[in-house]
Amino acid sequence: MKKWLIACAVVFAAGCSSSGDVALYGDCVSSDDCSAGQVCGPFVCSSSQLGCWAMWGCTTEEECGRESVCHKDPEGCLTGACGKVVKVAAGSFTMGCDKGENETDEVCHPMSRPAHAVTFAKPFYIDKHEVTVAEYAACAAEAVYDKDGYVTFACDLPKLSVGDCNWKGREDHPVTCVSWNQATSYCKWAGRRLCTEAEWEYAARGPSGKVYPWDGVEECESNDVCKQTNSIHVTLTTEPSGCGDTLTTPAVPPVEEASEAEGMPAPEPFCDVTESGALYMAGNVWEWVQDFLHDSYADVFSNGQYEDAPADGSEWLFDLGGRRVARGGRPDAVNPTDHRLHRRYAEFPPFQDDSLGFRCCANFVCDTDDDCAALSSARPYCLTRPDGVNYCSATPAESD
Repeated sequence: MKKWLIACAVVFAAGCSSSGDVALYGDCVSSDDCSAGQVCGPFVCSSSQLGCWAMWGCTTEEECGRESVCHKDPEGCLTGACGKVVKVAAGSFTMGCDKGENETDEVCHPMSRPAHAVTFAKPFYIDKHEVTVAEYAACAAEAVYDKDGYVTFACDLPKLSVGDCNWKGREDHPVTCVSWNQATSYCKWAGRRLCTEAEWEYAARGPSGKVYPWDGVEECESNDVCKQTNSIHVTLTTEPSGCGDTLTTPAVPPVEEASEAEGMPAPEPFCDVTESGALYMAGNVWEWVQDFLHDSYADVFSNGQYEDAPADGSEWLFDLGGRRVARGGRPDAVNPTDHRLHRRYAEFPPFQDDSLGFRCCANFVCDTDDDCAALSSARPYCLTRPDGVNYCSATPAESD
């Protein structure tokens, strides 16, 4: 599978995927503007077989606009090769942190203040690990045809001239050197979306508001953050700059069996895993999220109050300067506090860096057929996609 993905990434036009019935990423006025088997929905042509509901949980076509393009499941991911999600339960948590007694305390960065309550009325899905090089390569190999037959590709290649990008020979590592726009394109292609900042932090910290994923885990109690993130501590100078000057940790940790040989040490415990089962939310790379950056959660245009920061987990899209937020750790983090789960970072959308990647989220739609029947009698069956996201379907699952 990995060799196929990389081959596709290199030889785009060699027919790696048959994409003639992929949604058209062009404007349409009527279905006459679309190819056979497609219909003209709001703003874009989309597959008549899988509508807006299948990808984004909409119940009517009117809910699907240009920013949530509908298209069929990408062929490169039909077998589940493009990541697995974990389900994050509905609930509440305290987002951010408070400064305590020390105004300059690095433990609580000013951008992460003030702490405020956020409640999720519904569950949601988040990728188990960061999007990998192999997964992104599948998107970069997918041809997209507009109504005039012009071929583009679902994802642009990373900017490989930036630093030490994970691309060649690192198929299971997080993809890096991708912009916010590239991350957004991939998530749409995979039938998901970028996470909101609140979703990311809630998935990482859980209802108890952990500062690190391993808080309260006895076998992970240590002051060595680099060890807990399972990152290799690279010493290129007399004073190490962080948990590693280059990214050496795969997105999917290898399964290690405890050695039964006498005198052999047991493998290190894997600590960078959240309560919901997501991996490396404290370590590995910064991860793009949906929201625009605000200097703190207390919006300056609200007289110092933070009621404008969404309390329902949705994205904060009021733009105060164009930068988008990134969350998580990075291998060259200077201080252990930089791996705390309430830490924030931001860059302008075109920015690309070898320590910056992403993961995706998806809306919750159903757990049972009854959930779907309550939404629409036309799609009464709750099915599960290969990536683990449930959706409502007009036809039941095929029986073996």
